[in-house]
Amino acid sequence: MPRAKPETWKEFANARLEFALRYPADVFTLAGADVENQEHILVSKDGRAILRILSVPNAPPMTLTDYRKSLMGGRYAGATFNDAPPHDHWFVLSGKVGEEMFYEHITFSCDRRSIHGWLLVYPRSERSLYDAILEDIRRSYRYTLDPGKNSSPKSDCAKRPQALK
Repeated sequence: MPRAKPETWKEFANARLEFALRYPADVFTLAGADVENQEHILVSKDGRAILRILSVPNAPPMTLTDYRKSLMGGRYAGATFNDAPPHDHWFVLSGKVGEEMFYEHITFSCDRRSIHGWLLVYPRSERSLYDAILEDIRRSYRYTLDPGKNSSPKSDCAKRPQALK
């Protein structure tokens, strides 16, 4: 595992849902993909960190609050969370569980029919390296809440009723 800041970054983009992010290709390699669910798993070269990028239908429909609670009670049961209140269409769960740190950013589309986001899990012992990577990924993350409309997230969603609140 390189200790220096990564130099080679690659863009992951989902044209259908109009979101993209950049990740360090000299740290992570594709380990698997579920084409049907649009889930990609990237693993660090030493196998100790995972970057998961997903875009899935919200079926059966869940509210943002219910989805957040299901993650907190399931995948992150027993975790210590950093304070990060949810927003209208997205939330972040971050913290630690055991010897691992995690950061998950989930976004719901305007119509609440699709969910996309990303998750980074890494060892606490490598925190200085992965916190810097996390910040760079976070800054690169771009999305629209209304795919196909090419509009800004705030303006379009605010004008329309939400189907699955």
